[in-house]
Amino acid sequence: MDAKRFKSTITGANYSRIDNLRWIKTCLIFDISAYTRDNRPKTSGGDVFVAQAVEDQGGARTFGVVTDHDNGTYTAQLYIH
Repeated sequence: MDAKRFKSTITGANYSRIDNLRWIKTCLIFDISAYTRDNRPKTSGGDVFVAQAVEDQGGARTFGVVTDHDNGTYTAQLYIH
C-alpha cells in the first residue's frame, strides 16, 4: 500500500461518530461509525476502539467491550454498576 493511500484510511476517535446511544438496564450501548481523516465513511473493520467510562472526580472507571462489525461500524457496551 502506498503512503498516500494508507494516509487516507487512517481513522480515530476524532474522525468517528457515536450514534444510537441507549441504556438497557445497567448497560450503556452505543454505535460507532468510523470515518477517514478526509471525512469518508470506512467500509471495512479492523480499527481499535476502547470504550471507557470515568467517574466525574476521576476515581472509578470501567472499560467496555467493542464489537467490530467488519464494515466500518462498531458497537460498544459498558456495564455501569
